[in-house]
Amino acid sequence: MYGTKPDEALAMLIKARGSSTSTASDSDVGAKVKHDALIFKFTREYIQRDAFKALQSNPKAIYSMKAFLGELRTPITSEPMLHVITQVE
Repeated sequence: MYGTKPDEALAMLIKARGSSTSTASDSDVGAKVKHDALIFKFTREYIQRDAFKALQSNPKAIYSMKAFLGELRTPITSEPMLHVITQVE
């Protein structure tokens, strides 16, 4: 799954899960999978690639970047990751 986009990876995981009845723990797992996909996207697009170079070529991208970083601020995001997100912001 390294070559797939986070959204595609999430869709594949949900599809592979099948059509079972949803429980509270299924919701927790789904939230965790979505969060992991967001962290993967953050690592790939902001840490491995140069996000500042992307901003130089398209300054209006700041709005979508800021919105994405806001999505990462959830209770399940670890403190060290929140510090990294804050530094990027």
